[in-house]
Amino acid sequence: MNKILLATTLAATLLSGCATQKFEDVPRDPSPQSIDKNDSFAMQLMISGFDKIPNGLKDIEIDQSAVDADVVDYSVMTGLGLLSNGGLGALTGFGWAALLNSGANYDSSFIYYIAYVPADDIDISETRKIQQYVRDNYIAPAMNAYMASDASKNTEVPVQIISNVNNVYTLRGSICLPKLKKSRERHYNCNDPFESIIGNRYATIEKGMPFNPSIKANRYIVVRVVDSAMSSLGVAKNLQTDMMYAFIPKLNGYHADLVNEVIPNTIINNPYILGKDNAIYPFITIRK
Repeated sequence: MNKILLATTLAATLLSGCATQKFEDVPRDPSPQSIDKNDSFAMQLMISGFDKIPNGLKDIEIDQSAVDADVVDYSVMTGLGLLSNGGLGALTGFGWAALLNSGANYDSSFIYYIAYVPADDIDISETRKIQQYVRDNYIAPAMNAYMASDASKNTEVPVQIISNVNNVYTLRGSICLPKLKKSRERHYNCNDPFESIIGNRYATIEKGMPFNPSIKANRYIVVRVVDSAMSSLGVAKNLQTDMMYAFIPKLNGYHADLVNEVIPNTIINNPYILGKDNAIYPFITIRK
């Protein structure tokens, strides 16, 4: 009995992080969650995907003068997702100052994905079906794109898929480094990074969906995917669909150095959302 209790407590601790930075477990009520369209697109995704967003994570409000309107037309975008070579190139110095000096930074060692599964023929209780749908339709195309990219090859140890069983992977290569705390002399092997794929709640286009999805359905299941090893960043940067997004935490010290060694030009100073085609969605709104 004590062993069962210990295992349960340990699992809960691993999934929640430290006590002051906790993501809630799966909501008891799977009804669609209301979202505020005045929030940034990044925040809308987080509210859609989590029962409670992390402590301290909130939008940063900046003036219109902090945005270089000549770089990107924000009026055609939902929120402030920028495509400036995978960076926040459309922010002026004022915008960067507001971003870097804000108190909204959230430190975490996990990458979280938020995915939307068309659910006309799937119930939220059918966990295996949900997991396989996400793996086959969202994760596998992103993994294939990453493996074909220069980023997977031009590292100290090129990335390889050692095994693939129903799109559950065992990987080898530098991508396995971010969570390794022992000598690099060991083998660069890591298990499937997508260790938890859970259906959280339902959503419809009318309620709970922050965007107009490319895959049409009467209802969707909002799914949360956890990568506590941070070995899926290459996948996150190669998402091939608008139906899945990645929350990238603020990175400090050891993690920041390793991540940028493995995946160059990764933003480390602030949390943000990654979407299709490496689109970056910061937690920023423009003051009205």
